[in-house]
Amino acid sequence: MGLKPTESTRLLSDFVAEKHEVVLALRHDDIPLAMQARSALRFNFVVLILRTAALFAFATMTTCIFPTKELYMVERGLTTALVTSGSDTINANSSMKFQNIQVKDDVSAWAYDTLLPSLFTDEGKWRVAAENVILTLAIEVYKREPKGCNDIMIETWGTVCYENADLSDSLVPRHQDSLTISTRFADLTPDGIAGAMRAKDDRWVDPSTARVVFQVITYNGNLEAFARTRLTVSFLSGGFIDTNGEVVVVPSTPYSKSYQKWLDLCILSYFAGTLAFLVLAFCCPKWCQVYVAAYSSVFVWLDWVVVFAMGLFYYVWFFVYREILVYTATTFAEKHPSASQVNSDRLEDLASQMTRVKFLAIAVMLLLTVRIFGAMEFHPNLNVVTTTILKSIHKLGAFSCVFVLTLYGYVVAGCLSFEGTLQFSNYGRGFVTCINMLFGDFDFEAIAQINFPLAVLWYFSAMAILFLILFNLLLAVVLESYTDVTMENARHNRSVLYEFWVVARELVNPARFFGCDAESKFLRAVQAGAFDRLEFITEEDVATRAYLSPRSAKDVMATILLYRNTVYVPKKESEVMSITNEDLVAKMRRLEDSVQALALALQDRQYA
Repeated sequence: MGLKPTESTRLLSDFVAEKHEVVLALRHDDIPLAMQARSALRFNFVVLILRTAALFAFATMTTCIFPTKELYMVERGLTTALVTSGSDTINANSSMKFQNIQVKDDVSAWAYDTLLPSLFTDEGKWRVAAENVILTLAIEVYKREPKGCNDIMIETWGTVCYENADLSDSLVPRHQDSLTISTRFADLTPDGIAGAMRAKDDRWVDPSTARVVFQVITYNGNLEAFARTRLTVSFLSGGFIDTNGEVVVVPSTPYSKSYQKWLDLCILSYFAGTLAFLVLAFCCPKWCQVYVAAYSSVFVWLDWVVVFAMGLFYYVWFFVYREILVYTATTFAEKHPSASQVNSDRLEDLASQMTRVKFLAIAVMLLLTVRIFGAMEFHPNLNVVTTTILKSIHKLGAFSCVFVLTLYGYVVAGCLSFEGTLQFSNYGRGFVTCINMLFGDFDFEAIAQINFPLAVLWYFSAMAILFLILFNLLLAVVLESYTDVTMENARHNRSVLYEFWVVARELVNPARFFGCDAESKFLRAVQAGAFDRLEFITEEDVATRAYLSPRSAKDVMATILLYRNTVYVPKKESEVMSITNEDLVAKMRRLEDSVQALALALQDRQYA
């Protein structure tokens, strides 16, 4: 608030009734401070409510754009039919499962025995899981470029070397080896499609193949959603075959609810008002003194970031929504001459754009959540989490360096010792594995199969040093900071719910609009000078000079004192110094010196 607390809010022993009941009293100079505190408290609670409402409004809007239940049903149906279909047992009558592809011959066996039967019903209709109409079936083949081999290896083995498939992210599909089948060929039978695939399958898998992508574009009319299913078989360097199934769902009618556009209008209007207020606070801070004084500079800049992120989200979403409308209208147009191009390439681009929109929405949601923590900064009880984190950050600076370096050492040791496991196949996975180990999620048997004595030494030493010592020290520092914050707040003795109730009661009181409520009468009496000659004002003075009933006078005094108690300036972290044992010893010695000097002075006075 920027106001310095004074010795005003007290229970005066001078004002005691005959029944020894303590009477509330305050100084005359505290009334203006209480009124400023009232304005600040109202502003802060209103801002907190608006920011919370903005968070829920944006969350509701994103759930309408991405209907979780409907998208899950489409994705689950396609995943079950295409990704996880097949048998885990291998015999003459079983069909190959996509995730069980391990050698090159398994690709053709899975494509003909599992994929094609999953794409068509018994009648030969273009449907997946009975409700998803197939628009396009595309098979894309990516090849690796040859490179020079070691001369000695060529003379010995006579082989050809290729670029590393793990690092070549800019692979281009070979159109002469790829195949696209769309709704223009709906008259084809499953046997005819299988024949078209066999005409090129001999060129799909050879030593130069980097990956083979089976892409299926479908539309679900019941749930009104397009879906792109990508089944990728990657041939990695070293002979390992990796399979990855991905389903991305794009709703064809993102604005299916009637209230969605009104919700967007409310969100945009709120953030447009926020932008105008931020510009006003930047250009004329005196006009927004309450906002500038109540919030730290970090959260003020966060407001700018949130407004920019919200504008970026709606800018991207506007173009994606327009593309969805165009794609939907073009896809269902009668006798479209280039249905294959529309159904394959454009939906793939739309799926990527929808993924970007989803990540933007997640980022905005996180920013809006952190922004609410900034709105809680005005109240010490609401600001417990933020203050605890700030205190912990200052204390964990050097400790974090020790923790990260120790963690890095164990990650490197794990990658060097257990390189044959997926958990330590690279440094990124190694870090994730060690972090999961600290939270109890670790498969010890996976590394024990590589080298049991080394696994025991690495695992138990890591648990002893990283978890039992360092991780628990980190938690101890955080808990100590939390204890300091709660003890600091306990001295203020403020209640969030009661203060909110008082503010809400005043705002919704109809008498306040006509100026006939008790508080308005008291303030008019103050402005008229009825209390100018009084240093302290009691309930009896308020009842007599403001012409209020004793109960109304007591309520007014309690409300004014409540506002006055909210005038609190929290100390900065740099100003809060922890008292050490040396400080206590020094204070005790100074106190002993003062007592000794006082005793000597009294002795001199007695003998004088």
